[in-house]
Amino acid sequence: MDIAGKVALVTGGASGIGKAMVEIMLRKQAKAIFIIDINEKAMKKTKTELEKEFGTGRIHMCKCDVSSKDQMEECFKQVIATYGALHIVCNNAGIANEVDWERTLRVNLMSDRNTKRYE
Repeated sequence: MDIAGKVALVTGGASGIGKAMVEIMLRKQAKAIFIIDINEKAMKKTKTELEKEFGTGRIHMCKCDVSSKDQMEECFKQVIATYGALHIVCNNAGIANEVDWERTLRVNLMSDRNTKRYE
């Protein structure tokens, strides 16, 4: 898939598979990537690391609990306000929490339903 010049959003993009997706899209010349994560410290670290390799201005952060419809919508609005378009969404965020299984379901199963379609 040709993603050169595209604007992307990656939930759970501060670490693990999400971080790897961000790095791959930067290598493939994505115009901009929005890292969406609840862990602000990890987001800042990832952004700093990747900017050393790929330069500044292409990586953005939006602290967000993906189980919150309002927070997700705010991040999508930020992308649109900044670039006027959103081409790629990687809904990667996920957790495993046997104690708070309802939160696990909200994050893992419902987060993709928390946003309106943006054209």
